[in-house]
Amino acid sequence: MNLSIEERWYRIKNTTHVVRPEDLTIYRVKDQKLVEKDLIFVETDSDLWFQDLDVMTLEECAKAERAVQAIKNYL
Repeated sequence: MNLSIEERWYRIKNTTHVVRPEDLTIYRVKDQKLVEKDLIFVETDSDLWFQDLDVMTLEECAKAERAVQAIKNYL
């Protein structure tokens, strides 16, 4: 799924927390910055920065978890 830069901006703007998929750590969103025309960084309350495409919103993470659970239930 390819998101436009506007969709990517809106996705982070309308969430309070992001999740790092590697270890499922949750971070509160403090701000976001457009660095170049197609590069967005998310600043967290713990002063860590992530590229927007490297994190999931809580909603996206929950949806992914439900999908994985549905697959497990099917198997």
